[in-house]
Formats: sequence, structure tokens, C-alpha cells
Amino acid sequence: PPVEDPELERLHLERYPDPRYSKLRAAIGGLRGVAADEVFLGNGSDEVIDMLIRVFCVPGVDSIVVCPPTYSMYGVFATFCDVSVVEVPLTSDFELRPEAVAAALTPQTKLVFLCSPGNPTGKLLACSDIEAVLAASTGAVVVVDEAYIDFAEGASVVPLLRSGRYPNLVVMQTLSKAWGLAGARLGMLLASRQIVEILNKVRAPFNVSSLTEDVAIRALGQAATVACHVQQLLSERQSVAAAIEGLALGRVFSSDANFVLFRVKNAKEVCEAIAKDGKVVARYRGSMPLCEDTIRVTIGTYAENEQFLAALRKATQ
Repeated sequence: PPVEDPELERLHLERYPDPRYSKLRAAIGGLRGVAADEVFLGNGSDEVIDMLIRVFCVPGVDSIVVCPPTYSMYGVFATFCDVSVVEVPLTSDFELRPEAVAAALTPQTKLVFLCSPGNPTGKLLACSDIEAVLAASTGAVVVVDEAYIDFAEGASVVPLLRSGRYPNLVVMQTLSKAWGLAGARLGMLLASRQIVEILNKVRAPFNVSSLTEDVAIRALGQAATVACHVQQLLSERQSVAAAIEGLALGRVFSSDANFVLFRVKNAKEVCEAIAKDGKVVARYRGSMPLCEDTIRVTIGTYAENEQFLAALRKATQ
């Protein structure tokens, strides 16, 4: 490279990446307890979602099932691909309805997207409910999006994948949340060898850069440090939730993620006031199903959380 830097020289950026990302896939497989050839990598989870829809769905014919309130990009990419979106809402307590999902399945249903912990709900879906959907979805692939799973120890459905009982199970994870590598853009999919092989045949070549691969491998070697940071965040999450509850604004939903969802009167105006006066970004979620008058705030450092709480108190006086 034209820039003389020992770090960059070590990466040999004048050469293309390993087309199979063998070291990174092995590192992820070792961490998650699956084989390297059961790991697929994407340029962020959004690319993985897009590829799943393109691979499994026929435009203008097939459909996907989503369970709102949930991550919006499932529906966005389906619309881009001319794939119908069937919505089966969660319960008012943000729980999955397996019987309703099963009733919504048709021969044209090719993918069922489940988000656990949910976004924006922050709530884990019961493993038994996910299994019920897997059992009912014999003609569809069930995608469990675990972007926030590192904040919910022991709750991943990867053991179901390892069991081999559900060949239609796909698990998505990321290094963007607990691992703090959102800028690296690395999405991970764990699935059967057959599904991974199909996705590898159609992905763009070198869709993950050498820089991303290097920083990810180094980060994965610091799992103990990440776990420590997660525990600190969970402690902060508890403190922030308790402080919001103390303001008696409305319901504060329990969370298994790195954010808190809560209700407050005039949520949109409150959210705008927080951003203006406190220079804090909180996300208004009141336009989503079952989320009327809600705000979602991501847990940060102690100082950042105190800044948010001060802005919230001022906005709701």
C-alpha cells in the first residue's frame, strides 16, 4: 500500500482476502460450538437477511412471515425483492404466538423471521415457542436473529442447531452489539452445511474485507474481556430501568438486550426534547405495532446514562 504502516503491511492489503475466510470462520465456530463450515459471513447482518430472501424466495410468488414489533429490515428487503410479508404480531407482552404463526404458513412461505431478544422489545422469545414454530415450519426456513444474544447468557438457540433436529433452523448473530464492532460490518449466520454452501455459491466474492477479518479475529480472542464489559452494562441497565421506573412515567419493559423500552405520555415530543436539550439519542418507537408511546434508549457508560436521565427528567417535568 502507498501508506507506510507496519500494521497495514502485516495485513498484506495489496492482496485479496482469503475467499473462504477460513481463520475467521474457525474462530467463530470455536466460540459458538459449531463447525467452521456451518458458519456463513456477511457484510453486516443486513446483507445476510437480503441474501436469505434472494436465495429462498421467488419474486412475486413467495412470502415471509415476521412477528411485529420487530426489526424492520426483514420487511424492507422482502419488499425490495417483490416478496410478500405476512405479519403475525406478538402478544401484548411481546411473546411469540406459535399457533398463529403455524396458521399463517402456506406452501408459498419460505422464511420465518424471529428476533430474540427482540428489537425493539428487548425480550427473549421462549425456546419452547421457537421449537414449536420450527416443528410447524416444515416447508420453510426459520431464521432466529440473535443480534443481542450476548446480553442474555445461556439463552441462544444454537444448541438446537447443534442437535441436528431442525435442519430448517438458521441463527443470525453479529459483532456489532456486545463486541462493539458495528463499524467493522460483520454479520454471522450459523446453519447446516447445506444452507451455508448454497449461500456461499451466490454471495459476492470478498464480501468481508481483510481489515474486518483481522479485527474480528483479534476481538474474538478477547471473549473474557467482552464478557466483563457485558456484566458492567447489565448492571447499568438495571440502574437505568430503576431510575425510569422511579419517575412513574409509564411501563418500563424488562429487557434481555443492551437497551430499555419504556412508555411515556407524548413519547415523540419527549424524545425530541431529549435530543435537543440533552444531546442524547433516544429512539421513538411509538409508530410500531404494540409500541404506542414508547421510547427505546441504548445503555451507555455511567456518565452517558446520567446525561440521558437528566434530559428525561427535564423533558417530563
